[in-house]
Amino acid sequence: MADVKSEHAAWISSLLGAPMRFDLSASGKAIEPDQYGEMADLITGLTHRRGEVLDRNGCLDWRNLSDVESLQITVRSDQDQAHVRIRADYAAMTFFAFFAILFSGMFIAAALGGFAFQPSTFEGMALIGLVGVVGSYAAARTIWKSFAQKRHRDLQRLLDALTAFANGAKDYEEVAQ
Repeated sequence: MADVKSEHAAWISSLLGAPMRFDLSASGKAIEPDQYGEMADLITGLTHRRGEVLDRNGCLDWRNLSDVESLQITVRSDQDQAHVRIRADYAAMTFFAFFAILFSGMFIAAALGGFAFQPSTFEGMALIGLVGVVGSYAAARTIWKSFAQKRHRDLQRLLDALTAFANGAKDYEEVAQ
């Protein structure tokens, strides 16, 4: 079943121009559970989001769920390593933004094309419609790809800062800049 989900996600990502979900992970030096509070504060400060902090079986689980984003950060520390995992899901935001841009662009193309060219044949109207669909799809895809790339960079910087924190770096907040 996981293969089908993976293929489905890959197909949708290629259609949209960028993924809707991100899953990043890294390892650093082990940290003590009493440092989880400081790490949760770091996450809150770097993401500018208030999250729910859970301590489950000696691991930190930080979550922020909203209508447009699901962000989960898990830190597990064993004897000699800390494992940091960031999972982000933007499916709701993707579909809203993508289709809002797509349909708005199609409407604008139809309105402007109709007024500017005043087509009198079905072929003329179809051409305006086709140009609107293709142009709107290209615009929506470009905008989503730009957002997804920026978000991936932000999440990677967050992962780097959390790993630097685990490694005991004093300037871990600068890593995120």
